[in-house]
Amino acid sequence: NVSVLAQIFDEGCGSYKYLLFLSLLDILEHRRFENTCPISFIDLAQEIITNAWISYGYFKLSLGASDKVTHQLAVILRENNQRYLESFQKDKTRLKSVLGKTDYRSLLHYTARTGVYQLVYPWFREESQGLKGKALNQAILHFSSSQYHKIKPLYVFDGERVEDCTAIVMTSDWVNYLKSHFRIVQGWAAWHWLQYLQIHNPTTLNLVNKLFISSGDDDLTLQTKFWASVMNHHPLRCFYCGELLNLKTLGLDHFFPRPFVAHDHIWNLIPI
Repeated sequence: NVSVLAQIFDEGCGSYKYLLFLSLLDILEHRRFENTCPISFIDLAQEIITNAWISYGYFKLSLGASDKVTHQLAVILRENNQRYLESFQKDKTRLKSVLGKTDYRSLLHYTARTGVYQLVYPWFREESQGLKGKALNQAILHFSSSQYHKIKPLYVFDGERVEDCTAIVMTSDWVNYLKSHFRIVQGWAAWHWLQYLQIHNPTTLNLVNKLFISSGDDDLTLQTKFWASVMNHHPLRCFYCGELLNLKTLGLDHFFPRPFVAHDHIWNLIPI
């Protein structure tokens, strides 16, 4: 039921639902849509932390004043050197490994006790009407199992009680659907994530390019060639130290920091 999937971001939910769904898509893509193993809450929490850090830690975006993920990220940034984390920015696997070594128990607790149930609530809206808190989560867990063939939710859980669950098990039909329509669904989720960020960052420049890290954002070959051609006609000095530049040691630096502008346009690059 794709119309139910389209409702997962309808309720006010902070950043968590957006990050959870985008992280779920990332995990499925990384696994090549193999659905033989459950997705543990630990894997989900690590992926959420990594994706959230790109927005919060690197691009300095607000995820909401009382956002639960923001609190966890603030703890991680206090425990780690900012530049050290940024050194892994282009390699998401290594970044996730580093972030996974930090204390993110509060987010893991939220994932296991609340977050994963909120995401699939639209599938069980009628059955769980009027319920809240743990009773709501337990009802979703129960109905996901007892009415599985009728409702076909996005995923089910690996336990019979909320406190016993450690992972989710994706529904095969949904895995096949997401595999066939992956880029469309990913783009749809990213669009909702962008709308959420725009609400909390109304004055931020170039927000659309701050959703994800571009894999090629450190390739400045064309820009370097441009400055090299300039140097062939006119000597240049380093912006910082004043030394005469030469082609062998030529480097480029962003005048306005890249996390602020989120691009490598020539007007913002200076020869050093």
